[in-house]
Amino acid sequence: MGDFIALRVLNLPHNALEGHIPPSLGSLSIVESFDLSFNELSREMPQQLASLTSLAFLNLSYNHLQGYILQGSQFATFEKYSYGGGNDGLRGFPVLKGYGNDRVSETNYTGSTVDDQESNSEFWSDFWKAALMGYGSGLCIGLSIIYFMISTGNPKWLARIIKELEYKITVRRRKKQESERDLRSNLLQGSLPIPPSTTEIFFISQNNLSREIPSSICNLTPLQILNLARNNLRGEIQRCLGNLTALELLNMRHNNLFGNLPTTFINESSLRSLNLLDNKLEEKIPRPLANCKKLQVLDLANKNLIDTFPMWLGTLPKLQVLSLRSNKFHGPIQPSEDETIFPELRIIDLSYNEFSGNFPMSLFQHMKP
Repeated sequence: MGDFIALRVLNLPHNALEGHIPPSLGSLSIVESFDLSFNELSREMPQQLASLTSLAFLNLSYNHLQGYILQGSQFATFEKYSYGGGNDGLRGFPVLKGYGNDRVSETNYTGSTVDDQESNSEFWSDFWKAALMGYGSGLCIGLSIIYFMISTGNPKWLARIIKELEYKITVRRRKKQESERDLRSNLLQGSLPIPPSTTEIFFISQNNLSREIPSSICNLTPLQILNLARNNLRGEIQRCLGNLTALELLNMRHNNLFGNLPTTFINESSLRSLNLLDNKLEEKIPRPLANCKKLQVLDLANKNLIDTFPMWLGTLPKLQVLSLRSNKFHGPIQPSEDETIFPELRIIDLSYNEFSGNFPMSLFQHMKP
């Protein structure tokens, strides 16, 4: 972990992390936000953390830390909520005697301490959103600020990054003057209308379509961009969509689709972005998705997917953004012996799952500024 010298935000709260805080974290010389709250960490704070002179936000509360709080110019600026709550054996300024006693539940954690934490969290959320958005559509190609997230909250900036990438794909296709149908942001209701078979770009997001996706959508073999986001479409995703070899962007976020993900992705797939955020899909991520060798963005957040960590996604050579937040992934994340795993990964969001044990940082050894 200490090798991530470009890391500026490290947020790992609300997991089941055990053991001690690694001393190697003291090598993260420019880290500015550091949150390990609501875990099962124990032992003393490593002295090496005192070298984090750029640190502006710290939260180690609700662990089992012992010993004395580190002294230093940065650590003297943090209030008691950065340490207190659950850390029964922690002593020294600014923790008051007995402050860490009586570890309370997350639901009972109220009062000014929560207000202060939320204020800081909102500040850093806005700060990083502004910083990351400054890199625009080039962010997913060459990320200068690594954001490694296994935390809580609503990462609005992540949605913005994905939207920027989708926009970039769209602009590239529009320059080639493909056949386009744009029905976005109308008051369309009922069934999904099917455009002419020569259509290559089809936008029909932000309407009120509410029925199942007809299988005839798969007759659009030249289709390269399909955006059905923010409707009320229901039923299962048509499996034949995985057979559309020209399809680069598939966006179905914010619908009422249920069932399983398509299992028909083929080796000739051109898919670069798959966004199924906020649907009701279940079971596991289908292995044939590994055939999508050009995939850069995979957003499967806010579903009912149940599985252990899908390590095989690391074989996707161009995957840069992976969001599996708010699912039912569980168990330990086993380290991989494959040194080429996740070669292009820049952003990963595993928050609100049920992972446990130690986190194998070797999985993301290729993450770089």
